[in-house]
Amino acid sequence: MQFGSRRAALFALCVGFFASGVASSNGRFPQSQRLLHDPRDPSRLVLASTFGILSSADSGATFHHVCEQAFAKETAEGDPLLEVLPDGRWLAGIASSLNRSSDCGCTWETVAAAADHEFVADLSLTADRKVLLLSYTNDTGVFVHRLSESSDAGSTWQPRAELSGMALALTLDAAPSRPERVYVSGYGRDGAGLLAVSDDRGQNFRYLPIDGASIDAQPYIAAVHPADPDFVFVRTSSLGADSAQSDALLVSRDAGRTFRPLIRQGGALFGFALSPDGASVAIGFGDRLAPALAVDVSALGIYRSPIADTFAFEKVYSASVSCLRWTQQGLFACTAERHPELPSPFALGLARDPSFLLTTPDPFEPVLRNEDVRGPASCLQPSCAEAWTSSTCSRLRASCDLEGAPASLACGGEAPGAGGGRGDPVLDPRDEDDSGGCALAMRPPSASGLATLISAVLALGVALRRTARSAR
Repeated sequence: MQFGSRRAALFALCVGFFASGVASSNGRFPQSQRLLHDPRDPSRLVLASTFGILSSADSGATFHHVCEQAFAKETAEGDPLLEVLPDGRWLAGIASSLNRSSDCGCTWETVAAAADHEFVADLSLTADRKVLLLSYTNDTGVFVHRLSESSDAGSTWQPRAELSGMALALTLDAAPSRPERVYVSGYGRDGAGLLAVSDDRGQNFRYLPIDGASIDAQPYIAAVHPADPDFVFVRTSSLGADSAQSDALLVSRDAGRTFRPLIRQGGALFGFALSPDGASVAIGFGDRLAPALAVDVSALGIYRSPIADTFAFEKVYSASVSCLRWTQQGLFACTAERHPELPSPFALGLARDPSFLLTTPDPFEPVLRNEDVRGPASCLQPSCAEAWTSSTCSRLRASCDLEGAPASLACGGEAPGAGGGRGDPVLDPRDEDDSGGCALAMRPPSASGLATLISAVLALGVALRRTARSAR
């Protein structure tokens, strides 16, 4: 099946945005997607997933559920946007609003993108503790992208620029070693992949082509190297023949002027992590678990390579991987615990020795299994309690019992109750690198935004039909 038509381009775009199809996120296959930690509290783990946010105040011994209705302010569709700020506050949302919690997920206030027809695309934290926000509107059938900056954790926003050169912007990242360097990935009105590069914190951009990226191979920034602002990794989300998942990793060492491919496999490149010393990279291929999309099960897993002039990726673990994070404690990995062909013994695991090989027996110790997720704290009830007991607990095969739930999510390090988890992975508070987590980094529009998404793609018209690539 060839994907050269407008219909095919629209299908590929929607797949890339929604990852597992247009469906209520609580109805999707339960997968963890991004692991973060509180810089003030090494025992607090925060895990974004397809069914909400999970919070642990005791190094993973217990995880409690924060439902989408709490942090998204709506019954939303898509994957959550989540960041933990240096002062411990959380920013989260799903497309139509950005919300902030100062008590580790119990209460939320809207801080951005609350206007009609405005959507949050992505966030990035800068090295000097600012927050950059990429948002867009589509009142006229054409996407208008805006970059804003906040120096007070989202209480106020200052406009920086409009990205007039892109038809659709997908991801945003600031270089850790140079806060003035900002990257935005997306594609132009001709359907070709673009990287927008700024050296003045987003006031002005130059638009550079990404060879190998297009509307059919959508580009998402995986990471900017922590020590080199010109060193950028980009992942492309694409479909091959017969609707086969076929993601690739590209690299630029000259600030986007040139790109070269590093690896392509028959799955979704969901995981990306740089080692704390910046000398190695690990990537994880998983399965979008959509019935219409084919996957090469043998290609799924973790691949590792030294960072050098010539990358050499070696497969070191077999599983459907949905996130990676590499810290001083080791390599964390999210897996599809109940994948139909590659079941895993954990939803989140930790390999304390990241040098493991494919022949290493059981390199990961389980940190979380889906069935061990506990219901929401009392501070999130009744809305989250209803969501938990009506569907989420049964989907995870977890206990639906809410008796004995803690009053709060124990912000500040106080554990929320007796344990029951496995392992004691303590994240080092010195771990400042945020190149791990979910390389997918997709910020899909909510259901109300789907119509505007479709109309914008259709507006590309004849030019898009001429330039959209056939699947490889």
